[in-house]
Amino acid sequence: MRLLKFLLFLPLAIILLIAAVAMFSPDGNYQIGVFIDAIPGGWRGLANYWYDRAARTGHVEAMTRSGIYYLFGFGPQDKEKGIAYLRRAAAKDNMQATAALSTACEWGLGREQDYSESYRLSSKVLELDPTATRSLYRIAYFKTICFAPIRDQKGAFEIYQNLFKEGDQEDLPSESLGVAYYFGNGVEPDGKKAFSFLEKAARLGSIQARALTGLNYMSGAGVEKNASAGFKWLELAARCGDLDSQLALYLGPHLKLSGFESYRDSEKWGEVLSKRGFTFHRELKSSDLKSLIVDAKTNAGAQTTYGIMSGLGLGVARDEKLAEKYLLTAYRDQGSVDAGVLLANFGLRKSPPGEEMKESIAVLRSAYEDGHRFAGPLYASYVASGFHTRQNWIECFSILNKADLSSEPAGRFLLGQCYLAGLGVDQDVKKGLGEVLAAAKAGYSPSFRFLIDNYDFYDRDQRIDINLTDLAESASGLELPRVKYWLARRTPTDKDYRKLLEESMEAGLLDAACALGDSYAVSPRESERMEAIECYRRAVEAGRLDRLADLERLRLSVFGMQFSRPTQSKQIMRTTRKLSKGQLIESDCYEVVDSEDYIGDSYLDGSPLSVEILKAMHTDSEIDKGEAIATYNLGITVDSQKELVEESQSRAASLFLESEKKSRELR
Repeated sequence: MRLLKFLLFLPLAIILLIAAVAMFSPDGNYQIGVFIDAIPGGWRGLANYWYDRAARTGHVEAMTRSGIYYLFGFGPQDKEKGIAYLRRAAAKDNMQATAALSTACEWGLGREQDYSESYRLSSKVLELDPTATRSLYRIAYFKTICFAPIRDQKGAFEIYQNLFKEGDQEDLPSESLGVAYYFGNGVEPDGKKAFSFLEKAARLGSIQARALTGLNYMSGAGVEKNASAGFKWLELAARCGDLDSQLALYLGPHLKLSGFESYRDSEKWGEVLSKRGFTFHRELKSSDLKSLIVDAKTNAGAQTTYGIMSGLGLGVARDEKLAEKYLLTAYRDQGSVDAGVLLANFGLRKSPPGEEMKESIAVLRSAYEDGHRFAGPLYASYVASGFHTRQNWIECFSILNKADLSSEPAGRFLLGQCYLAGLGVDQDVKKGLGEVLAAAKAGYSPSFRFLIDNYDFYDRDQRIDINLTDLAESASGLELPRVKYWLARRTPTDKDYRKLLEESMEAGLLDAACALGDSYAVSPRESERMEAIECYRRAVEAGRLDRLADLERLRLSVFGMQFSRPTQSKQIMRTTRKLSKGQLIESDCYEVVDSEDYIGDSYLDGSPLSVEILKAMHTDSEIDKGEAIATYNLGITVDSQKELVEESQSRAASLFLESEKKSRELR
C-alpha cells in the first residue's frame, strides 16, 4: 500500500520539482509567462509578472515581451520600464524590440517623438529581417511626410509598387499608388492607373480610396461614368465620416449635376455637414451650376462651393489651382471659416512641402479656436502626429475630450487611442475601448478591425464586455473584407461562411482565397475540389507561394485519374511552372509524355534561387491502367517553398536597403 501511494505521488512530486526549478530559472520564468499567455481569456498582467522576472536577468525574449506589455499597457502600464527593456533587447539585435522602439519613437510613447530615429530603427529591422513589411510601410510613410533628407515621394512610390507586386493584400499599397497617380506624388499623374489602384483599395476597405473611386465614377475620370457604382462607393465612404463624399452627395443633387438626378438622400448629408460645423451650404443661393458660376464672383458660399467642386472634379474638370484660388478668396476676402478649413484639409491631403503644411495647420488651429466643430478633431489629429508641428498629446486629448464627437467618428477613435495607450492622459483601457466601440457603432470602419485584432491583447481585468461576433455582423453594410473573413473563420459552421469567404476573396483578400480553398479541398465532390484549385491558383498567382504545394497536390489528385496508361508504360505525367522574381507567371497543364523525353528542370527566371521547385519522377515501372497518378512525386519540399516565399517577400526590402546604401555613398 505504501509502495502504491509512493508511485502515485512520484509523478506529482516530479512536476512540482520541475516547476520549482523553473521558478528559479530565467528561461523557466519566461516559459511560465508564455504558458499563461496562451490561456484563453487574456491573463496579460500575470503573464508579464513572469516575463518581468526573467527580463531582470537579461533574458532577451523576456525583455522584449515585457517591454512591449509595459509600454503599450497590456496589463499594468509602465512606459519607462518598457522603453528600458526594449532598448536592452534591441541592443542585442532583437527584431521585435527594435520594431517596438521604432513605433514608440513615431508615436512619442514613453519618450520624445523622433521621426529620424524611428526611420533609422525601421531600417535596422529590415537588416535583421528583410521580410518585415510593416517596417517598409513605416519607411514609405516617413518618405511621404518628413522633411529632406528623409522625404522622398518617388522612393515611397517605389516601395509601395514593390509591395503591391509582391502580392501584399492590404489596402495600403494600392491606396498609396492610386493617390500618387491621382495627385502626381512621386510619379506623373495618370487617371486610368489611379482609378485601377484606387478601386482595388476601395474593395479592400480604404475610406479615402472609396471616396476617390466614387468621384471618378461620377466624373468619368479614368473610367466610364457609372452613377450607381459612384453612389455605392461615396455612400460607403460618407458613412465612415469622409468629408469629400458627404460634400459630393449633398452638392451633386442640390446643383442638379449630371448623374445625381436619381439620388434621394441629399438632405441627410446636408444635416451631417451642419452638425460638423459647416454653414456655407445653408447660405448657398445657387440651385444649378450655371447660377453658381455667376454667384461665385461675389458670394462667399458660392466661392466655397465652386472651390470644392473644382478640387473634387464634381460637375467640372478637376483643377487644384482653381480650387485653391476660390477657397482662398472666400477665406481671406470674405472671411469664410468654412473655406479656410476646406482649403487646409485639401492642402494637407496632397502632402505638400513643409511650409504649406504649416500654413494649413495654422488655419485649422485658428478655425478650432473660433469654434468650428470639424476643425477641432482634424487639428487634434495633426497635433498627435507631429506633422510640421510639435507633437503634443496633452493638447490633442484636451481638444478631443471637450469636442462634440457625435458626428466625428475618426475623432472618437483617436480619443480611444489616447485612453488605450495612455497618451496625454492616464491609461484607462475601459474608456478607450468604449470610445472605439462608439466610433464603430457610428460606422467608422477602422474601429471594427482594431477591436477584432486587438481586443484580446488587453488584460481581462481591463476590458469592457464586447461580443466581437455580433460586432463583426453589425459591419455587414460597410463591405469590409477583412471583417467578413474574420467572421467566416469565427463561425465555420454557419451556412453563410463560404459566402463571406467568397466575397472577401473577390475583394482581393488572399487569406480568404486560401481559407476557401482549404474548405473546398476536403470535399468529396470533384466540382468543389475544382473550386479549391481555382482558389489556390488565384492566391499563388497573386504572390501566396506558401500555398503552391497545396495547389500542386490537389491538382495531382483531381487530374491524375484522367490519364490512363497501358501496363509496363514508360510514360510519366509532366507539369511545368515558370516563375519570375518569385511570381508564378506561366502554368502548363499536366500532360503524359515519354519518360526519356522529360527534362526535370523548373524555371526561376530572374531569381537567385537554384532550387528545383517541381519534379515529376517515375516511381514505379509497372503501373496498372487507370491507377491514380499519386505515385508521382512533385518534389515541392517545405524548404524549397520556404526559400521561395522568403525571397519574394524580401525583394522590396532588399531594393530599399540597396538604394539607402547608394544614397549614403553619394552623401
